[in-house]
Amino acid sequence: MTNKLVKQSSAATAWTGGAESVTSLSGDFQAQFTLVSGSAGLIVGLAAAGVAPAFAAAEHGILAQAGQYLQVIESGAVVATSDVIFDADTVAVIQRVGTSVGYIIGDWVYSSTTVSSGAKDLLAVLYAPGDAIDSPSFSAYTPDLSTAQVTSKLTTADSYLTDAVVYGLLTNVLTVSSAVDGGIEVTGAYTEYLAVLDSYGTAAEFQALLASALTLRDSASISAQGLLQYATNIASGAVGRYQGFDFSGFCRVGMFTYGFRSDGLYLLRLGDDNGAPISAMVDMAAEALAATMQSRLEMLYFGLDTDGEVLVRMVSDDDREQFYRAQPVQPAVWRAKPALGVNSRHWRMRLEITDATAAQLENVEWLAIPTGRRANR
Repeated sequence: MTNKLVKQSSAATAWTGGAESVTSLSGDFQAQFTLVSGSAGLIVGLAAAGVAPAFAAAEHGILAQAGQYLQVIESGAVVATSDVIFDADTVAVIQRVGTSVGYIIGDWVYSSTTVSSGAKDLLAVLYAPGDAIDSPSFSAYTPDLSTAQVTSKLTTADSYLTDAVVYGLLTNVLTVSSAVDGGIEVTGAYTEYLAVLDSYGTAAEFQALLASALTLRDSASISAQGLLQYATNIASGAVGRYQGFDFSGFCRVGMFTYGFRSDGLYLLRLGDDNGAPISAMVDMAAEALAATMQSRLEMLYFGLDTDGEVLVRMVSDDDREQFYRAQPVQPAVWRAKPALGVNSRHWRMRLEITDATAAQLENVEWLAIPTGRRANR
């Protein structure tokens, strides 16, 4: 392989190896690089021009440690953890548009809350001999909207908001107008405003982290209203929402529960949903874990028995949203490790379970440490 940075075997095992780009860039730019598997520890990111390689030198960077989830590190502090484990060669991208910085690792996207300005170098820091970074590139960046990926019919009706995933950074308002004969597939966290109006004759490949809202107009919002049903636990007051059942009512006979509608009677049972995996989501009430003080989450434990995938969303007081993938640590016990450096008085949690045949949640345990800071009222 060419254009490869490797720490020499004679070097010490510490964050002492590294390099920086010959060129410094201002304005909008993109860095792309491959984190080489087998490396013990790597940091690649953006630093002020002329700064020497060091663990805390990257103002916006990616931290890779063998066998662990790739993390976003900014000036020495880990601020976000991806869902990608560093156990194979992994391509990562860091982009700056305006003063906003975004990270892309596979399908995982993160938008930094720390602004960036001025000239920057691409910086690499390596931990142990043999650690390597391959094919780094550092160049000016302009979003490419010249081609389209319009994939399905889109009709206009009531409007609604939906999440979207996009790749890259797009900071201005993008208006698509004139004949839309297709749905627009966007994938990632978003930071600006995308409006789809009238019609659009070609497709567009959006390389962006759009913020604010994605507004689409189609008939799905009307039909979806008829596919939502709710059940309330009269003992606890908890509300459950069921989507896609569209039953007229439910009944229980012996140990079995049935749903009925105009086309027949359905048995509700463990297993798949008429051939499709089951997905579930649990929204928790906001928790103040240290009374009026801020706290930092150290670990989350779930008394959970499931064969599905488990994702945890945490939201702090400043609406900072982080996603963590939970892992089973013993039978019916799952664990998720939050990112360091995020403090809040109130924590809001959403537990998402996908591709399951069954799920039983017994309890949730929060392991939090008070920071000693009183929360702003």
